[in-house]
Amino acid sequence: MRATGQTTAVTDLRLALDAAGYTEEAVTGLIGPWAAGQGDVVVLRLRARGEEALAVLVRLLLLGLPQALDPVTTALGSAGLAAAEALGVVRCVEDRCVPLLRVEPWRDLLLVSDLADDSGRPTRPDHVMGVTASTAVLADLTPRSTVGTVLDVGCGAGVQALLASRHSRSVTATDLQPRCAALTALNAGLNAVDVDVRVGDLAAPVAGERFDLVVANPPFVLGAGAPGWGAEEPVTDRLLSDLPALLSAGGVAVVLANWSYDPAEGPEAPMLDRLAEWPGDRWVILLETHDTPSYAAGWSRGLPPARRQREAAAWVGRRSSGTRHVAGGVLVLRHRVRRGWTRVDDGRRVPCRPGPRFLPAQLAVEDLLSDETMLLRAAVQRCAGVDVDVRLDHTLVPVSVRVAAGDGLGVSLWSDPGLLDVLRRADGRPVADMLADLPAGIPARAALLAVRTLLRLGVLEPAEQDLAVRR
Repeated sequence: MRATGQTTAVTDLRLALDAAGYTEEAVTGLIGPWAAGQGDVVVLRLRARGEEALAVLVRLLLLGLPQALDPVTTALGSAGLAAAEALGVVRCVEDRCVPLLRVEPWRDLLLVSDLADDSGRPTRPDHVMGVTASTAVLADLTPRSTVGTVLDVGCGAGVQALLASRHSRSVTATDLQPRCAALTALNAGLNAVDVDVRVGDLAAPVAGERFDLVVANPPFVLGAGAPGWGAEEPVTDRLLSDLPALLSAGGVAVVLANWSYDPAEGPEAPMLDRLAEWPGDRWVILLETHDTPSYAAGWSRGLPPARRQREAAAWVGRRSSGTRHVAGGVLVLRHRVRRGWTRVDDGRRVPCRPGPRFLPAQLAVEDLLSDETMLLRAAVQRCAGVDVDVRLDHTLVPVSVRVAAGDGLGVSLWSDPGLLDVLRRADGRPVADMLADLPAGIPARAALLAVRTLLRLGVLEPAEQDLAVRR
């Protein structure tokens, strides 16, 4: 189905919500942080008291609380309320308006999804989730360079597809569940976006087609057959097998994944083994690790205590080895005709919300770092927003320097004061010229290693002319 979706009802609902000021900024101002599972539901409900239009709509559409009909009619207007009812978002019964779906304002989008219970658990077997923590992680770690074609695999409510539409010519979204496809089409219409939505398993609906960017937030939870858990062999593994045939030359895939590992080997080892034959560049960004009991307990959170204990214990008991741990993270894979570079980053201990320039710049950085001749010729510059902290001794002489990127994976670096000399010379000149201009006491090889590290941290970046060549 092609979701151009600007039916009269969709248009009327969007106009009504816009007129009521139903935006992420306004909602956050009223009830505080709430997206992706933030906020205590009791506190959010208390903050959303009042009869002004925004408070009424937050209680109805975001928090899932039935409201008196008259305030809802005032908030949405007659046409807006009729549109919401026609689209199955609410149902009006006598003098009450009952929410059937959730409408969430997020990153300048309006997103329709299924309502969850107070603990965040699904309320129906074909439940379609809205914005979750994993939604935000994938959105933050997807490169936002302008591309031709994008595929959102396992699209759910279509959040990633809608975000991708802002920097691409065409977007295709697939999901096995018809309900997911229907809500993606509705969301595309609500946001005036053109998305080609197809029903089918993973890449099956797009067999024979290739894309410049593939994003995927598939069902990644490792399970062992217990109700409500993922499959023992998650769909991520099948998707990784399909990706080489889905990507165009130079195309990039960004995939959320969980996998088990032996703690004696390190969390990245099994995934690097799985990607050993990947035709191109492979980048694993670790975001979390758990032992098996904590993983099981985490994914059963929200169940009644006794049932949670039973299901988590059963899940752990069915695992083949209680000594294996579980890792979670993001896989960034670029397709090439030759074997490329490999990179592993540990984002477990720091906030990880890079800006839109970080991923494209880092792909160019790794290309530079794989060829020292090219690196020495490349012009580099200091990134915007870099934080520099200098520690002085009692005579006010610098003894150490900490640098942290304003954009990136949130990792900081402590070094000796010689790092300041490297930073001062990163003004758009070639790296070779920077090294030649350093004070005599700073070894060139050590300075080059510092440049490499600062590029990977996002403290330095290729100057615009070099970045443009490698995009």
